Amino acid sequence: MSENIMKTEPVIYTKDFDDYSNTEDNFVASQELTVKITLNEYRNLVENKAKSQARIDEVQHDKYERIQKIDNLKEENAILRDRLYDLASSEDEPTKSVEVSNANN
Repeated sequence: MSENIMKTEPVIYTKDFDDYSNTEDNFVASQELTVKITLNEYRNLVENKAKSQARIDEVQHDKYERIQKIDNLKEENAILRDRLYDLASSEDEPTKSVEVSNANN
């Protein structure tokens, strides 16, 4: 039973760092899981990452264009709604003025 229990040891880094803001990723901690891949697998990973980023950029650009189009259509809709209201109001006004003038006679 005691053989199956993993011993935990303190993590000791094998690389000397000047400060805590170091962004290097080329070291391995003593208990860190590592995976070896071939150069071809690495190239495929990089290629897929680049294609994914290009697709994300393309979709974001498309989204921006659609948002601009929606904003333009909303503005056009507001203008047409105001014009329609003005036309409806102008058609009602002469009728009302005629009714008012007929009531006075």
